[in-house]
Amino acid sequence: MGSMKWVLQEGIQSKPDWYQGVTETSRFEQVQKRLHGDKDLDSDCDMPCTPKVWQTPSLFCWSLYRSDGYEVDLVKTHVDKMVGIFACDEFLPLCDEVLDLGNGITTTSIGKTAPSGVSKDGTAANTLVFMTAWAAVHDDFRYHAHDWILKVDPDAVLLPHRMRPLLAQYPSTVYIKNCNMYDGPGWPMMFGSLEAISRPALQLYYDNADRCREELEWEAWGEDLWLGNCLDMLGAESVGNFDIIGDGVCTGANCGDGLKATYHPFKSSEDWFNCTVADNTAMPPPAPPADDGGGDGGADDGGDDPGTGTATPVETTPAAGTATAGTMAARAPPETPAQRWRARAGHCRCHASLHLSRRRPPAVSRFSSPCRLGTAHADQYFVSLLPAGALG
Repeated sequence: MGSMKWVLQEGIQSKPDWYQGVTETSRFEQVQKRLHGDKDLDSDCDMPCTPKVWQTPSLFCWSLYRSDGYEVDLVKTHVDKMVGIFACDEFLPLCDEVLDLGNGITTTSIGKTAPSGVSKDGTAANTLVFMTAWAAVHDDFRYHAHDWILKVDPDAVLLPHRMRPLLAQYPSTVYIKNCNMYDGPGWPMMFGSLEAISRPALQLYYDNADRCREELEWEAWGEDLWLGNCLDMLGAESVGNFDIIGDGVCTGANCGDGLKATYHPFKSSEDWFNCTVADNTAMPPPAPPADDGGGDGGADDGGDDPGTGTATPVETTPAAGTATAGTMAARAPPETPAQRWRARAGHCRCHASLHLSRRRPPAVSRFSSPCRLGTAHADQYFVSLLPAGALG
């Protein structure tokens, strides 16, 4: 993975003639496919697995959890059902330590941080913590291929199928102010329970983060006030949209309104899931998955047009006592949706490795394919392919 990020972060800029046909916003699968087909690069990279079909606009969602307290237990219930940020096109769970959340998904650690003080508004003065978290999002680098990046609090009920049409209407370099609790200077503002930022706006921040840190008096601010002021100073456009979240710390959260794309705060799993079923429009029917491509890896290159997917897989059971080629007659039938999906996909495991040519720096001499290495990581990849709600 490290060398894949090197290609996207540095290689395309420093050696554009090596990587024609891909850009800094290409998906990992597109880069791997490009390298696979290039004999001049001395690559033995296999064809990538067929990429998951992303919706439009595509969403990269992340949350930050504390290892102590209620948040980890809450997010494990989200992982079990693959809801909240785990229903986005891609996701990144961050924590102060590496934790197993189930279904092969682990948190990425940002390390232990000092306790937050109190901001001038009476909220947590947690700006430094979230500077570190946003840096981890940048280091992960998958955000670069998505239309929108969402930072979501663990106790926020995110409904991605409602979020997409609300965000699709906006121009590129923009972020959303989601709370209009007051009139006057500084309002509306972006409340931190849900921060929706377009990729170009986020890139503007990444390119100028040091300037914000040096020129803004952020030490006594909450992270949402800091990030909003930073984006404003850098020239990002802001728009007010008060349907992307119903927030109990702003103007209220009515889970039964059938309108909002997020509701906050719901700190117990019971309250969180009760919010999703407060009306029958909260959770959509399972979305059709991408065609697995039969293992050929070339059916869809994951380009800018995410398409609409194909029909939901049909499960069939062979007659008793029979076995056909490709079936697992000696094994018990898969019992869970994740197991059935992996079986249908042929237990694809990408173990591709790229031995970069001697023209490359030694530090980038090998990479693992974006399908991940190892059973646990491969399971995480296949869980990401499941239709929304399929693990319910």
